[in-house]
Amino acid sequence: MGKFEKAIIVRSKTRLDLITEQYNTVSQAKFAIERQREIVEQNSNFLDENLQQSWQTNRKKRKQEKGSGEISDFKEEHDQYSHILESVQNIVAKH
Repeated sequence: MGKFEKAIIVRSKTRLDLITEQYNTVSQAKFAIERQREIVEQNSNFLDENLQQSWQTNRKKRKQEKGSGEISDFKEEHDQYSHILESVQNIVAKH
């Protein structure tokens, strides 16, 4: 790889950064998200039987999917992003 004179690294905020800004801590964000889900689930009791079955099926799928809005996904994304950013910074610093 050739040398370069300047490099600009643009860092975006991760979803973990954004929710931490909004709720101040990861714990508070986790609580708020879980509470919102509880409210939605409680309100799903008013759905007719077909819609409720669909809701439960989709809920199970969402829990299995990566990027489902779980705090653990946010943390994993943040850690991966931070590691990659650090690697890029180290490569740039060497040149």
